[in-house]
Amino acid sequence: KQKDTNKVQKVMDFAKEAFKRLEYIYANEEENMRKGLELTINENFSEIYGKGLEIVLNENKKIEIKIIDKNFNNTNVETSQGQNISMIFAYIVAIIKMVKEIRKTDLGDIEIGEAHPYPLIMDATLSFYDKKRINNVCNKIPEVAEQIILFIKDTDGEIDKQHINNRIGNEYYFEKINELETKIKEV
Repeated sequence: KQKDTNKVQKVMDFAKEAFKRLEYIYANEEENMRKGLELTINENFSEIYGKGLEIVLNENKKIEIKIIDKNFNNTNVETSQGQNISMIFAYIVAIIKMVKEIRKTDLGDIEIGEAHPYPLIMDATLSFYDKKRINNVCNKIPEVAEQIILFIKDTDGEIDKQHINNRIGNEYYFEKINELETKIKEV
């Protein structure tokens, strides 16, 4: 019996040590992933919105935006609608980019589009931007997703289309029949 008890104790000790090591590896990988995500978000954000602001992703994955200026000492700031949309877009782009990289690593030579296409669907988000930032977003989007579905309002749709015209595969519009019925028509 003592021999069996010793065996069980050794197995339990081994399991506890394995758990501690896995816990350490997981915490380390999670921190590396958070830092990588933050870096990628900031790269995208500066390409879309411009310099002067930085996004911080804290340990709880909560997003904060700070001014990068020695006179403001990395102060948290309230953001405009356009900055919020840029921040969200930068976050989404970063997630898609990182998923592609992870999938490519896991799947070897299989392209991500062949394994799992990730369409990016946006509803009138470009209407919050000025012309320069619309251009920035329209240039960034194709780098990220294999398929993009944009819903645009007729009021600013023409501006958006100027920036992405050479990348449009199919174009549709909603034709309102009555208050309860709408048809989708190809342009």
